[in-house]
Amino acid sequence: MSEAPVPEDFYVAGIGASAGGLEAISVLVSQLPDKLGKLAVVIAQHLSPTYKSRLTELLSRETPLQVIEARNQMPLEPGHIYITPPDRDILIRNRRIMLQRPSSAVRPKPSVDTLLHSLAEDLKSHAIGIILSGTGSDGASGIRHIKSHGGIALVQSPQSARYDGMPRAAIATGLVDKILPPKEMTAALLDLINQIDEDGSEDDEVPHDQDSMARIFGLLSQRTGTDFSNYKAATISRRLEKRMQMLKMPDLNRYVEFIDKHPEEVDALFQNILIGVTEFFRNPGAYEELENRLKELVQVKPPGEGLRIWVPGCATGEEAYTIAIILYRLLQGNFHQTPVQIFGTDIDERAIRIARKGIYPPQSVEKLPDEVRKGFFLKRGQDYEVLKALRSMVLFSKHDLTVNPPFLKLDLISCRNLLIYFGPNLQKHIIPVFHYALNPSGLLLLGKSESIGQFSELFSTVSTPHKLFRRKQVSVLHSIRFSAFKPNKNTPPSTRTPTARRSYTMTEMLKETFFHTYDFPYVIVNSTFDILQIHGDIHPFLRFSSGAMTANILKNCHKDLQIDLRSLLNRALKGDSDLQSGFRQVNEVDATHLVRIIVKPLMYANEDGPLFAIVFEEINPSQIQLHLKEREDTGEDPRVIELEQELAATREHLQSFVEELETSNEELQSLNEELQSANEELQSSNEELETTNEELQSTNEEIQIAYAELKAANEALEWKENQLTESENNLHALLNHTFQGYVLLDKNYTIITFNATARQHYHTLFDRDLQPSISILDFFPEHQVPDVIRTFRQVLNGERVTHDWEYPMANGPTRWIRYNFIPVTDEQNQFAGISLGSMDITTERSTLLRLDLQEKLMASIFNATETGICVTDQNGNFYQVNQGYCNIYGYEKNELIGKHFTLVVPEGNRQAATALHDAFIEGQDEIPGEWEVQRKDGSLIKIYVSAQRVVKQDGTRLKVTTVRDITQEEQNRHYLEMLSMVANQTHGGVIIAKNTGEIIWKNEALPILLPKSQENALLPALLLLNGAAKEQVERVRRAMQEGKALSELLPLPHHQDNRETLLLDISPTTVKEGSTPHAVCILTPLDLKLIMSQTV
Repeated sequence: MSEAPVPEDFYVAGIGASAGGLEAISVLVSQLPDKLGKLAVVIAQHLSPTYKSRLTELLSRETPLQVIEARNQMPLEPGHIYITPPDRDILIRNRRIMLQRPSSAVRPKPSVDTLLHSLAEDLKSHAIGIILSGTGSDGASGIRHIKSHGGIALVQSPQSARYDGMPRAAIATGLVDKILPPKEMTAALLDLINQIDEDGSEDDEVPHDQDSMARIFGLLSQRTGTDFSNYKAATISRRLEKRMQMLKMPDLNRYVEFIDKHPEEVDALFQNILIGVTEFFRNPGAYEELENRLKELVQVKPPGEGLRIWVPGCATGEEAYTIAIILYRLLQGNFHQTPVQIFGTDIDERAIRIARKGIYPPQSVEKLPDEVRKGFFLKRGQDYEVLKALRSMVLFSKHDLTVNPPFLKLDLISCRNLLIYFGPNLQKHIIPVFHYALNPSGLLLLGKSESIGQFSELFSTVSTPHKLFRRKQVSVLHSIRFSAFKPNKNTPPSTRTPTARRSYTMTEMLKETFFHTYDFPYVIVNSTFDILQIHGDIHPFLRFSSGAMTANILKNCHKDLQIDLRSLLNRALKGDSDLQSGFRQVNEVDATHLVRIIVKPLMYANEDGPLFAIVFEEINPSQIQLHLKEREDTGEDPRVIELEQELAATREHLQSFVEELETSNEELQSLNEELQSANEELQSSNEELETTNEELQSTNEEIQIAYAELKAANEALEWKENQLTESENNLHALLNHTFQGYVLLDKNYTIITFNATARQHYHTLFDRDLQPSISILDFFPEHQVPDVIRTFRQVLNGERVTHDWEYPMANGPTRWIRYNFIPVTDEQNQFAGISLGSMDITTERSTLLRLDLQEKLMASIFNATETGICVTDQNGNFYQVNQGYCNIYGYEKNELIGKHFTLVVPEGNRQAATALHDAFIEGQDEIPGEWEVQRKDGSLIKIYVSAQRVVKQDGTRLKVTTVRDITQEEQNRHYLEMLSMVANQTHGGVIIAKNTGEIIWKNEALPILLPKSQENALLPALLLLNGAAKEQVERVRRAMQEGKALSELLPLPHHQDNRETLLLDISPTTVKEGSTPHAVCILTPLDLKLIMSQTV
């Protein structure tokens, strides 16, 4: 059966998690259907580099889907779940997995941001970012990148997360589509994918209801102050449709109803529309070209004259800081000779706040050269902060380019990838604004897909590939009215293409006919009398004079028409309509023209101000002659008539001028009265100022005294600061030369500072370096994190907590670390942080284990031996006794411990024994010897005593006494002496020997019976030496060795070669159970035995 083909447009979900993420991932994966269809899942779970992950095995139990560990160059397939291995970053390129070693030892591994950035670049709108439980902010930058490419962003709700650091950081971007617990995420994700697929491609243009669109634009403008109605319709529509898909809104009317019920949705839509993509040194070639042009600009700048630069649409500030870096390198940091002021503006206040902070995630700077990253950024935990010297060059503020006046006298405007979002009308407004704002020869940098359009008369091209332009030295023919400009609010963006042709009504056809067949030339002017449009040949009536170019019609009008034209226009501004002058003669060198001026206000003028049509109605020469002939027929002098008409016009103009003068005179009189009143107030103020001056002189003296005091106080503060600095240096020196590591934390687990020993400990244990501003939880193994959090809560309640934790090491023996959690308080006894001390106690613990083993061994010997042992202190009291000691005296341990040792000494000897004990404690020697002591039952026994002196570390002396009960030994010795006397009285030989034949004891008669002897000879050898037969000697040896009785007649040579028969009786015996067998051997002369038997 053939496999189903892999769809080319499948989705890939990148899941990022850290501490507490395993539970959330398990829940999410368990909700996935058996067949994912068009979805593949890649999981990046933060892990210790030395930890062997079992995530693949654990997740395989939760889902029937195939869960596999990702391998380099492995192609992605729908319906599979890929697990990132430890100590690797994972990227997606061309729908294949790329594994690489982490670029930073400090960043979490694997990096969620790295995964999501690559997903956004590779899959665009088919990329999905999911952030689950974890500490820190990893993943937030990736979510921003996912959304900038049209993807989907889901985040676990902070309430359901065990650790909410990563979810809250992602939510703070303002770009998250849904915030849900893990068990609801799968259903929401699949619904979004299905809805997008059903609705078709994002690029499909869907017609919208114009009233609803106008309503949405109105709400956006009301809430944010920005009107989007002149932005590109297709862009707005796509973003709006994407938002509606996320909310499952079937049509625009329902979405408008949703906004009415949830006003905060306007903010979400605003952020969705404003998603921008920016980075440092984006398109490096353009910045290389810009750097060359700025270098030329700096060289021609007079000393002390600054550079002014504007970056509209700066987003989060990367572009503005890029230009600051270029200028810093060009000026080598010398801003005194050439001050630099960079203005970064945007309508997104959230982006402006990020730009002002100047703190960026590692992904934003990883493509920068090392010299730029190290020279212009400071490491702040995992993030990078722009140097203060650069931040001081850039001023960020909220500014709407479409309505707010621009910054002026600029040397450079960098407006990259902003005009692509504006419609044609808005672009036609913006380009002249840039021209107006720039200095002569100022530079304009646009994005690679942007151009200056029809305004080539305003800018010359410096670099076509890099879209760099220079301002031309031309007169401004475009009216720039910043305060009055307002984008069209009545016409919403339409996604429909205009129709090519339509039918006209009779009225419309009549209008079109008059418009296209009107013979007289006319000019359209605005309320400032600037020419906006010209129709027909206006050469006889308008002419351009020498000097600076201007579009004002009064400056360009023929002198013979200026009076009439000015009068008519002024009347038109006051509201008069359908104005016209009399016929005026315009004399040219080669011709004479008779013309009448007609001024009509245009109907339906927009909100930028009124517009007027000025028509020059000229009479042809034949009509002029006819007109003159009619005048002659009436007897009127044409010249007189003409002069009368000019006089009437002049009177009318003068009347208007007089009225204006009278109005101005009244205003001047009123102003004069106000000035007189102001003069009186100024005189009064002058007197007050004189009084104030005297007070200021007095205050100045007081200030001088205060200055002297402040100077002294400042010197004292400097001295104290030096002392504090010295103390701080000494403290750092002490902390860095101790065996204990110290890490200072805030209540949110964030590292504030640490000493060198702590850095070494954590690097050895976790193969990571401590850094300020990152969470200490990221260093502990996941199974210890709950213990750390529980301990933190105890410390926050004022407790001090100590833990000894074990860490198996891959390259060496297990290490033991002792952690001390101690609350830190300030002078007001308020909580200020937590001191986490760490000490490697591996050697100490090994020593303790060995000592404990030795102690147990000694205790075993101490309690197992039958010899009595007691320890007495320097006062003579029992400190410790063993069981053998108790057995000898008949006491229990608790009856002796703490009692004086003379308890077991007969009363008559107690004083002497105490004196000997004290002398021994003081240092005198005590000779071992025998003592008579008293048992608990009152009986007296004899013991053999020896003693040793022990001195403890604190100087305390103890006496260790060993006691052996020799009462039975004394009796045995007495009995033995009696037996020896008896044995020595007999004429036979008596021998006691071991089973090896070694002679232990013999009586005095033996040398007589066995005269031949040898030192240390064994009994068999002794018999053989004295003439016994070898076979008899062998029987004797075997009987002794086997412990058997034996009687053997031994004919032995005697004096003078006489032989004498001896009877050898061997009787085996055992001294006590378990001891070596012995034998009692008796040699009896045979004759003596016969005599003795007869005697008996």
